[in-house]
Amino acid sequence: ARHHFVSHFADLLSAVWSNRRRGSNSRDMHVRAAGVTRGIIEAVPEFQLYSQQDAHEALNYILNELHDELVVYVPPEYHPARRIIKLIDAEQRNVDFDGPRKDSFANRPRSGRSSKMARNSLSDSKAENIKVAEQGEDKPALRQFSEKCAQSIISDTFQSLIAQKVVCSKCGYSSRSLEEHLDLSLAMPSKHQVRELKKSLQIPESVSGQSTGSDENKSGISRFTSGVANMARSVFGMSGHSLTLEDCLRAFFSSENLEGDEQYYCEKCKSKQDATKGYSLAHLPEVMCFHLKRFNKTNYSGWGLGSQKNTTQVSYPLVGLDLRPYIYETGATIGSSRSNEAGKYPSADPSSDCAASSSTLYDLFAIVRHSGGINGGHYISNCKNPVNQEWYEFDDEYIRQLSASSVPTVSSEAYLLFLLEA
Repeated sequence: ARHHFVSHFADLLSAVWSNRRRGSNSRDMHVRAAGVTRGIIEAVPEFQLYSQQDAHEALNYILNELHDELVVYVPPEYHPARRIIKLIDAEQRNVDFDGPRKDSFANRPRSGRSSKMARNSLSDSKAENIKVAEQGEDKPALRQFSEKCAQSIISDTFQSLIAQKVVCSKCGYSSRSLEEHLDLSLAMPSKHQVRELKKSLQIPESVSGQSTGSDENKSGISRFTSGVANMARSVFGMSGHSLTLEDCLRAFFSSENLEGDEQYYCEKCKSKQDATKGYSLAHLPEVMCFHLKRFNKTNYSGWGLGSQKNTTQVSYPLVGLDLRPYIYETGATIGSSRSNEAGKYPSADPSSDCAASSSTLYDLFAIVRHSGGINGGHYISNCKNPVNQEWYEFDDEYIRQLSASSVPTVSSEAYLLFLLEA
C-alpha cells in the first residue's frame, strides 16, 4: 500500500511540473489528485470518501509514508543539525557526574502535560525523545550524536529539533534531550494564559490587543452560561476572543513546573523532585508547519459532550515571522525573560546552530482552513505559486487567483500554516 501511495504521489508531482502542463490549453493546466486520494484510502481505510476527516492526520500520514519510503541512514556527522547536537551534547556531559546514567527524564515515557499547553507532534515516531544513552565519561550524552540517523528529503525539509531542558528545583542539576518534529501543534491559550505569559515576559498588553477578561473568577451560574456559549460557538462556528500566532508560540515555548504526579527523577538527588522544564528551537527546517489545535476534547459543565472546535480568531503575518525569540541559547536559565520592556527580543546566542547557519525569518506560503463546526465542515486552502509568486484559492474543483491583500491573515478557520525560510 505504501508503494502504491508513493507511486501515485510521484505521478502527481510529475503531472504538476511536467512541461505538458504549460501549454496554451487551459484545461491542461489542471491536475486531479485522485490517485493520491485512492492511495491514502487503500492504506488507511478510515480515510473514506465523503466522511469527516482531519487534514492534520492526512498530512501526518503523507509525510511519514514518504519519509519511510525514501529514508536513508547516515552517520551522525552528516546530520543537518550536527553542530547544535554536538553543542547540547557537550553541555550535558559538562553537568553530568561520573557513573552511568540510570533513570533520566529523557529515558522515561512522556506523560501528557497536565498543564495548559499540551504539545502534540505530527507523528509519535518523529517526536519521541532522543533518549540519553547509557554512558561513561567519554561517551556522547545524546543518542542522535552516537547513532546513525534516518534522513530523507522529508526530514531535511520539514524536521525541526526541539531542545528540552529540565532543572531540579532542589539541587539545580539539569538534563537535556531533543525531540524531532515534522510540525508543531500549537494549543490556543486562554485570555488569562496570554495575560500571565505577557506579565512573565514583561510584554505590554497592547502588543497583541488582547482583552484581559477571565472566566476563572466567575460565579457558578456565569461559568455555566459561559459553557453554553462556548458550545454554541463550537457547533455553529461562532468566534470567541482573538489571538496572534505569537501568543500561541509563546505558550508553546513557555516553561512549566513539574510537581505532584509530574515530578522529575533527579539523577543527582536519586529521588523524585519538583523541577522546571523549558523548551526551545535547536534546529529550524526549510519549511515550518504550524498546526493550530482547534479540535479538543472537553466537558461542558459536566455534560460530557466529547469534543469542541475552538473558533478563536488567530492572526499571522504573510511575511517576516521571526522565530529568533525561541532559539536555543547556551547557558540560558529556564524561565528567564528574553524580552525587554518594549516587548522586543535580544539576539540569540550567535554560537547556536539556528542563529549562525540559517535565517530565523519565515514567510507564509500556504494555509489550510476548516469552516463549519464539529459535526460537519469543509476544507479550503490558499497557496502561493512558487513560479509566478501569485496566490490561489483551492476549493474542491474550484480554483481562483487571489491578490495578496485578499489572502486571509486573521481567521477563525486557519488550521494548518506552512511557512518557508526567508
